[in-house]
Amino acid sequence: MEFEIDFRSKTPSYQQLAGKIRQAIAAGQYAADDKLPSLKRFTQETGLAQGTVQKAIKLLEAEGLIYTVNGRGTFVTGPPRSLSA
Repeated sequence: MEFEIDFRSKTPSYQQLAGKIRQAIAAGQYAADDKLPSLKRFTQETGLAQGTVQKAIKLLEAEGLIYTVNGRGTFVTGPPRSLSA
């Protein structure tokens, strides 16, 4: 799965990435307990800084869509309750 970021957009990059991950979960491209790409892979694929990717991950964790297990990775908790967020 590719997550392209529009660097000319007025929407912050971390919000764009979080939105694309959110959409992928909603579309069923990631099921509950599926592992997301690594932080390193996200930075390589998107061209974003590590801190920016981490901010997107933290946002999705706060929304309850994903969870992180230290040393194992980041996983999907389940589909979002609504797409209006």
